[in-house]
Amino acid sequence: MRKIDLVTKLLDLETSIMQGLKPISDAGLDGIYEIFTMLEVEDAVNVLLKGVFKELYLENVTPYCEGSETEKEFTERLIHIKHDLADDISPAEKLELISFLLDMERERYLTYIEFSDLGVSFDIYPTMDALYDFINQLISVDVGDSLHCYTNGEISKQEILDFISDKWAKKI
Repeated sequence: MRKIDLVTKLLDLETSIMQGLKPISDAGLDGIYEIFTMLEVEDAVNVLLKGVFKELYLENVTPYCEGSETEKEFTERLIHIKHDLADDISPAEKLELISFLLDMERERYLTYIEFSDLGVSFDIYPTMDALYDFINQLISVDVGDSLHCYTNGEISKQEILDFISDKWAKKI
């Protein structure tokens, strides 16, 4: 998979999640976006962009996210700025991206559990599972319950990354 394709998929994921949270915001819980700020993908996208936009990240991705720029226009613009985005992602880069996404999913899970323990449930499917599902698709091999084991603290990040790497090695 090309790096630029992952950039657009991550931005599409964030847009989808934010749209999924919108009914809760519209119902009066304006702070829902602040509760789930970990679902903003800027840091994950910057694994691939390497900070090419610096302080102008939002200004550069908003036209695509809001639909005033097509995916083709956006990808061409980014590839013009950073040529290696047209390249396939290496296993090492993919693992680095997965590492960031795992941190995001763990924080989302712990936040979800914290509120659930207080009697507040954010059962908005598929929104709450979107990042988890994205990680599974990115891994592209069956890792069983290992993602859940990581998010709830049963295994370390290094253990899950090693497990994923081992699965990839066996797939080849």
